[in-house]
Amino acid sequence: MGLSGLAVGALAGGTLLSVGGQKYGAEAEKNALKFNAAQLRQQKAERDADLVRQGEQIAASNRVATAKSGVRMTGSPLEVAAANAAQIAEMRMRVARGIDAELALNASRRETISPRTGLAMASEVLSGTGQAVVAGATI
Repeated sequence: MGLSGLAVGALAGGTLLSVGGQKYGAEAEKNALKFNAAQLRQQKAERDADLVRQGEQIAASNRVATAKSGVRMTGSPLEVAAANAAQIAEMRMRVARGIDAELALNASRRETISPRTGLAMASEVLSGTGQAVVAGATI
């Protein structure tokens, strides 16, 4: 095997290494996105639990304050309790919506990795093949 064969072999080997690296990088990126999605789901559950707990504490404080004052839970005090409950429910919904949007973006990124990596690998193979042909012709 002459110098041209060696050059062609080196270019082909380099191309294969590059393609393998791109595939490995894509898998690593997918795994990182899956991990982030799991973290977001856990964060969503924890934030929701915190907001439920906070709402229960506020409701309990309102009931105690109302009971101490001798006021009955009708009319304005009842409206305040209902408004507090509605506010907590709205906060829970906003937090969930925000995290759900992040999860959707994460899933979208994961779905685009395979086609993008496939195109990059095909491009690398074609480029490496072209370089090997040129190297073989010029040496």
